[in-house]
Order: sequence, then structure tokens, then C-alpha cells
Amino acid sequence: TPIEIASIYQAIAAGVRWAVQVPKTSIGDTVLILGCGQRGLASVIACKEAGADEVIDGNRNDLTEALVEISGGGIDVGIDFVSSEQTLETAANALGKGGRLVTLGGSGEPFKADPKAMLEKELELIGSRYATKQEVSEALELVARGDVWPLVTDIRPMKEAEELHEDLERGNIIGRAAIRITN
Repeated sequence: TPIEIASIYQAIAAGVRWAVQVPKTSIGDTVLILGCGQRGLASVIACKEAGADEVIDGNRNDLTEALVEISGGGIDVGIDFVSSEQTLETAANALGKGGRLVTLGGSGEPFKADPKAMLEKELELIGSRYATKQEVSEALELVARGDVWPLVTDIRPMKEAEELHEDLERGNIIGRAAIRITN
């Protein structure tokens, strides 16, 4: 549908940038995605239904230790769509040697990173904003080959825009939401 096609540019092209290009992700890397919306689902580890190798309850008290254990010593790439103090610190502390953490920045909350661990493990903390023209082209190629497809799960009329926004804020929508503007 036109709504799905329109979402390729933001959801998938941005995912290509954030999951592959910016952190220089390679085949075999262990990738943690925090905040699995459309971009997260189009990337690597999101949920069992989307084909993730592993799923960990984000509310457990030993989350950092569990991530280090499940990844065999630390994750290679952390992609944080939430970017709260808690998610950033969890991901940073779970990075292994040469690990990269990409923040896509929602909350703007400051967080603590251990400079000794950054030095010893040669960690990279990276911010990223949007996709380049090349990454949009790559996203369109992925869709054309059938490798990925935009997941638009909720389409509502303009009069329900406020309710839709509230559902997004509460995390009640998986995938993309759209508002249909009609005459």
C-alpha cells in the first residue's frame, strides 16, 4: 500500500543506517536492540516472532550480566531506540571488546559510562540521526528483493490522532502507525 511504501524511507532506511552502517555491523556480530519498534524489528534481535536468536526480559535485575552471558563475553553492537538513562547504561555495560553503542536518542537523559571500561575494551559510543540518500537506495533494494517489508500495523483517521499518539507513547503499537488524511 502507499502507506507501507512511504514508511520505507523512515523505518527501513534509518534501520539500515543505525543497524549496519553507523556501528559497522558485520556478519556474526551479537546485536542488542533496545526498543523494538519498526526499525528494531527490521534490524536484528527484536522478538522470537520476528526471528530473534534470543530474547531477554528487559525488567530482570541481572540484565547486564544476562546480556554478557548470552553473548559469550559482551555484545558487539547495542542499538538503543529508547535512549533512557537505564537502557543506555545497560547497553554500555554489556559491551564486549571493541563494542559499539548507537543512541538514537529519544529522552535526552544523561547517563554514566565507565571511562576505564571504554579504554580497556576500546568501546565506541555513537550518536546517529537519519539515513543518507545511499541508505534510502539500499532500503528500497532490500524491499524490492523481498528481504524486508514495512510493518504498518495501525492506520487511523485524523480524528483519532491524539488517541493514536497516546498508544504510541504507552508502547501499545508494534510496527508503524499512520494517520489517514481524507476529505
